[in-house]
Amino acid sequence: ARAAALAAAHGGAAKPSGAGGGDVALAFFEAEDAADAFLAAAENAGLEPLDVPLGGPGPLSTRSGDGPN
Repeated sequence: ARAAALAAAHGGAAKPSGAGGGDVALAFFEAEDAADAFLAAAENAGLEPLDVPLGGPGPLSTRSGDGPN
């Protein structure tokens, strides 16, 4: 809940995930400066931001015949 409140205060949105209020939260921002301000505020609040890159190839099937050639 703290991550969601901090994200909203910086013009973004966050969704906690996990039992009892969230072990992890995903936060999204349209502007990079808003995301940077959120990261600083999150660290000051005792939260530990994780850098998780997006845009990889995604999951691949390991079943025979389903993989890339």
